[in-house]
Amino acid sequence: MKDYLAKRDVKLKWIGPAPEWKNRVALLIPQFNENSHCNMESRLDYYSKISDEFRDRLDVILIDDGSTDDSLDIISKFLDKRPNAFSLVSVSPNANKVGALCLTPWAIKHEFVILSDFDTDIVGLERIFEHFAVLQNDPWLMGFY
Repeated sequence: MKDYLAKRDVKLKWIGPAPEWKNRVALLIPQFNENSHCNMESRLDYYSKISDEFRDRLDVILIDDGSTDDSLDIISKFLDKRPNAFSLVSVSPNANKVGALCLTPWAIKHEFVILSDFDTDIVGLERIFEHFAVLQNDPWLMGFY
């Protein structure tokens, strides 16, 4: 994957500050041209609330995967009004979600990474914190949700 991304000259850029790396867990939420598919403001509020609720345990990171509509601009303006809502990274050009979800973990220092999608509601997130010992003690366990 690194070779593929390098050949396409795919770059990752933080929009605003990167997470402070104090939390062990990152929740990665990719999006591409979502403004035409959903109510962006509502989804951004949703992820801001998750970030507020779990601020001391996980970092919420939205990933713009080379959007060609105004999605990145809308997210940036949301963060101008609420700078601590979540972190935002831009991957450009579009890396077809898999590339964005591969490139971003290489740029962060979290021990655990949760992958989701922009239009997916996160249910039961509080329960994952109960299972760190299982994840750490079983070398064959990649993850679960």
